[in-house]
Amino acid sequence: RLLHQLADHATPAMLREVAHVLASVGVSLSREGLAQLISTGNQAGAERLLRQAWDDVGERGLQEILAPRLRTLALQAAAATVIVGIDAAFNVQDPEAIRAIDAYIGRQITAISQTTREAVQGIVRRAFESGTSMTQQIAEIAELVGLTPRQAESIARFRQGLLEAGEKPGRLQELVERRAQAVRRLRAEAIARTESMQAIHTGQFERTAQAIREGLLDASRVKRFWLVAADERVCPICAVIPSQNSKGVGQNELFVTSVGALPYPPAHPMCRCTISLRIDNL
Repeated sequence: RLLHQLADHATPAMLREVAHVLASVGVSLSREGLAQLISTGNQAGAERLLRQAWDDVGERGLQEILAPRLRTLALQAAAATVIVGIDAAFNVQDPEAIRAIDAYIGRQITAISQTTREAVQGIVRRAFESGTSMTQQIAEIAELVGLTPRQAESIARFRQGLLEAGEKPGRLQELVERRAQAVRRLRAEAIARTESMQAIHTGQFERTAQAIREGLLDASRVKRFWLVAADERVCPICAVIPSQNSKGVGQNELFVTSVGALPYPPAHPMCRCTISLRIDNL
């Protein structure tokens, strides 16, 4: 419960900041440069321009807002993790723990950026193939940058449905922009919540790892158990993980799951699972 409380407290502010970053990428996109590339049919150049806008504004923005927040959250979770029989407090200055936490943060932000970059080609291709005006093509590209490939595709289908229904251009653009804003917020929420949960579990793991490094705990005595949120919202992925790992796993062992071997939750975006620790033979 305490770890969930930490994540719940951190998520709202993080959500607002991530949503701002995602929206800022489209706003920062060079309209003049994009117009020139569209006028000459330079799709590859438009893709490069869009990727550069993400790297300069999106990835850098996530680094600036997510990295310090997630580091703080991980350290808070580590300090809040109680190991029965261990009286020493977590050392928040431990270089090895900080390196492990920072490495996790870097991997997560890189993964978010990679997913965004994968959407770029489809976004630009659809805009070039839409047959709309240059102004409309620029709007299509700007409103979708920052989304995942699946989300960008869903917006494209929504736009096409409005076109086929004969929606007037001005109203169509208003509806598409509104839908894109809603989807960006959904992605921001998924990033904020999922990364918060990832951070608290990284902190919990590093708390145990530090106790082992300092000789306060024998690694062979550590058993970790996957706990699901026992309600009607538990997904099929997570529901079976406890039974797949009924005897628990050691400190440096991975949990068996249908999405691959994992050191700890989350098993998917918006996952609510947590880990309980058991120290044998105390």
